[in-house]
Amino acid sequence: YFISNLAMNTLMLVMVPIMTMWMCVGLMLIGIYLYKQDVFSKGLTFQQLIVCGVMTLVFCGIRLCASQLDGSLGYGVQEFVNMFAALGMATLYIHLIVKFCNNSAHVGTLIQQAGRLAFTLYISQTLMQLLLYKVLFTHWVLSFDRIDYWLVASALVALQLIFTFLYSRYFNQGPLECVWRKLTKAKINA
Repeated sequence: YFISNLAMNTLMLVMVPIMTMWMCVGLMLIGIYLYKQDVFSKGLTFQQLIVCGVMTLVFCGIRLCASQLDGSLGYGVQEFVNMFAALGMATLYIHLIVKFCNNSAHVGTLIQQAGRLAFTLYISQTLMQLLLYKVLFTHWVLSFDRIDYWLVASALVALQLIFTFLYSRYFNQGPLECVWRKLTKAKINA
């Protein structure tokens, strides 16, 4: 038993970095393809949207079926299929964001403003979730499923976009961005 565990751990130490690099390279190649297809500026064509939507639904369905399997085979299939389902969902999200930005100048402006506050929004989202899950509503962690987490994350994003809209009326950059710029431009006397 000890030898088989040692062999499996050694195999995992070797294979996990290789698999992670392989997935990152594949993700970069898909990103390059989407960039060359102008998906990031025009969105998907109708045909691409149908194919991406159907493939995402198929992979999500396979993922849900694989979650019923027991043992390591089930987990292995879930992780493999989950990568493709997540890639399809991300592409559909990109399409939606591009279409929203192209159809409404206000949405594009709001997303640009959020980009100027990215560090502040990132840290504030972390602090808000820490406050929600560890201080105020500790029982949520025990009872939430993925939809509940998605709803909380969506509500936090909506709150952050409202904050961005109001904050950007008076300031050009976020408070943490301002501190970051001052610290990076400060001269250190050694």
